[in-house]
Amino acid sequence: MNSPTITRLSATSLQRSVEQTVRDGRLGTIVSLRVLMSAGDRPIEQLAGWLTWSETVFGCETGKVFASTDRGGRQLSVLVSLSSGATLSLTAITYPPASDTPAHTLQLLLIGQHGIARLQGGDDIDPTLSPTIDSSSKWMKAIEQSVRSQTAVEVV
Repeated sequence: MNSPTITRLSATSLQRSVEQTVRDGRLGTIVSLRVLMSAGDRPIEQLAGWLTWSETVFGCETGKVFASTDRGGRQLSVLVSLSSGATLSLTAITYPPASDTPAHTLQLLLIGQHGIARLQGGDDIDPTLSPTIDSSSKWMKAIEQSVRSQTAVEVV
């Protein structure tokens, strides 16, 4: 018996869909975003990409970033308080190569004043965004600095 072919959706396609939902006003003013994803070998870059994208959804490019990793360095968590008042919580988990956990995992929860948009069990969505964020990204620098200093970093 042939197994079905799984087509992986890109995070970029998902983002376009979310952006349209926000533009249509179906959720009201967006107040919070939660992203949990599997990460390849560049979790800081991947999370910085999501933060860059969030500027479109929240219409805000500044805020305060606090980032931390677990002792083993497998999980990177980023909490952002935007100057607009919205809150973002992003977590990237790097699974060992021999793990039976799917290579691509993405969960997203977008909360607005009038509703939510949620994606759970996104094993068919590659969480990597394109284009790739370069190392000069303000979000990437803030995440790196916060991890090193273990303090919140202002992004202006």
